Amino acid sequence: MSDKTIVRFCSPTLAGLKVASLFTYKFNNKSQLCRDIRRTNNRLRIKGIKFQILNIFNSLAIIYVYRIDKLKAILEKNDIRNFLASYGYITFDIVSVLKNLSFRMRKNNNFPHEIGIFLGYPLKDTIDFIENNGKNYLCSGYWKVYNNETEALKTFSRYRKCTEIYCKKHAQGTCMEKLAIS
Repeated sequence: MSDKTIVRFCSPTLAGLKVASLFTYKFNNKSQLCRDIRRTNNRLRIKGIKFQILNIFNSLAIIYVYRIDKLKAILEKNDIRNFLASYGYITFDIVSVLKNLSFRMRKNNNFPHEIGIFLGYPLKDTIDFIENNGKNYLCSGYWKVYNNETEALKTFSRYRKCTEIYCKKHAQGTCMEKLAIS
């Protein structure tokens, strides 16, 4: 897995603007993929960033990249815990919830709608997405927005600008570790 791919898909997470990113990665060898994930985790551990494979199908892996402290803070909120409990989540430590999310993803062979919480989307937008079956949204960008459109558009703009800047810096030779803030 190249640093260029990681920077392209995960810049807002590397910059600390976003709790997590998710991307699909085509691989040729599962053992090599696992070695790449371990190597990348070793490189970014000091920055509080972790990579995890959530699902593998055919030769595609769904990679979840998250900031440990930010995800932990989200999972400590009572409204988030109540929401996740309604989907069968029982314990709320990072290892348990990601294991459950991964299981639900593999079981249904698609994205469980609660994944929005794991990506830092607003709880109300995640709930409204589920209740509206992905329809009737105000606008769409990194997620489908049902509430607070103005703030969401500002957030989308920050994420796009961050990605643009990070990709440019990386292309000019700045290594991924330097782009990732602590």
